[in-house]
Amino acid sequence: MDSQRLLPKKLYKYRALSTGQDLEWVKDILLNNRLYFPTRLGFNDPFDSRIHFDWESTEDQWRKRLENDFAKQPLPPEFEGRHVDYVEALLQKGMISVLEKRGGPTHDQIVDKYRILSLCESPKDILMWSHYGSCHSGICLEFKVSKESPFSKVRAVEYAKEYPKVKVALADRETEIKALLTKAKVWKYEKEWRAVRDQASEYYPFPKECLSGVILGCQIDPTNKPLIKEWLSMRLSPVMLYEAVKSKDKFALEIQKIETIGPTVL
Repeated sequence: MDSQRLLPKKLYKYRALSTGQDLEWVKDILLNNRLYFPTRLGFNDPFDSRIHFDWESTEDQWRKRLENDFAKQPLPPEFEGRHVDYVEALLQKGMISVLEKRGGPTHDQIVDKYRILSLCESPKDILMWSHYGSCHSGICLEFKVSKESPFSKVRAVEYAKEYPKVKVALADRETEIKALLTKAKVWKYEKEWRAVRDQASEYYPFPKECLSGVILGCQIDPTNKPLIKEWLSMRLSPVMLYEAVKSKDKFALEIQKIETIGPTVL
């Protein structure tokens, strides 16, 4: 299964340089050592992060779910300190039928509370450059995956034919996140990894040493090359600058070193 893919030593993030806003975003990453975590509304796939809710559960499953929920909530005075008894009273009054008829949180309410960073395994993927690297005129960021880095907590995306199914009575944060790690099979070539955060902030910092390389697209605008080099020279840690070059004899890209930019490693 996709979830059993081994975590690579390096992960990559393609970025466009087509507009002034694109350039500002890249500058912010390089100089402020932080990455933007969008909600699913920022994705290019409208099928991404879709969940099929299953309301069919046993009474015991609903009982456990309600006991967990009401253990954290204030109760009517006559049931204070007795959330188990309160749940039994609700069940006797047909609470399950009420829940199934009324429904719970909407799909949007559940998935929109999470922010998701997408990364991939390869800087050589032609389609990835075309889709996310502004038709090979952008860049690709290379991040080291270490135990101390936030990238060590990423999880592999799984690819399937159907939306992930979540039993409402058994749903918790982990089942919701697993659903957010599922995409349609047509995207399997991306070999995507995701970091999922609760929607507390749009930006999350990374240690400056985690950014180990920047790869220039094979069709990068010549005016953008000096900008990237200038921003890298302002960093407090060294970064290897590469360029993607079209292979002479096959449909492939080769990644070639240009130079190390930034403070010298002693």
